[in-house]
Amino acid sequence: MKQSRTAPKIKKVLCCVVACVFALALTVGLTACNGKQTAQGNTKQASQQKDANKTKGKDSSSKAAAKASVSTGKAAPDFSFTASDGKSGKLSDLKGSPVLVSFWKSSCKPCAKDLAGLARLKKENPSLVVLGVNVGDDEKAFNDFVSKQDKNITWVLDKNADIAGKYPSDGLPYSVLVGKDGKVAQTFKGAGADPFKTFQAAYQKAVK
Repeated sequence: MKQSRTAPKIKKVLCCVVACVFALALTVGLTACNGKQTAQGNTKQASQQKDANKTKGKDSSSKAAAKASVSTGKAAPDFSFTASDGKSGKLSDLKGSPVLVSFWKSSCKPCAKDLAGLARLKKENPSLVVLGVNVGDDEKAFNDFVSKQDKNITWVLDKNADIAGKYPSDGLPYSVLVGKDGKVAQTFKGAGADPFKTFQAAYQKAVK
């Protein structure tokens, strides 16, 4: 009789224990699920923020490039330079004379072709100032190349691309003709099959 009274109590205790275990398991499961969802949400937000930053960076770079680009009829961006002969100057110091600024690199074959055309142009038009601005070479490569070129061209090594940064282009050779008034007369992304004729025509038009 004593045993039959104890059995319901044990059963009741077991039921309470099972209920507590079930409740605990349910709580842990919900917490883990919420944690996972939160982590996924944070990861998604971080990814979206990263993409937004990339887009913002690209937009900023594009705006900066657009702002820096040169336009025909506008004042040519001024810059300082030191030539291979040690002489220093500024583009603005040359106002009153037509100036052709040509960006090049020693390993660029089209650049060599353009520079040959510029050398001839300079020879036939002594009043023209030609600045051959090197972009991307070290001093040795620059000096080796310049030692074999026309001495009437003012050769400049743009070590940190300070000058090229003011005259952005998507490739080389790239040249800019600046008129006597200091404004951009014409730009050239490669002077074509006959650089001399291309430059000569632009020069004659600019000095009229």
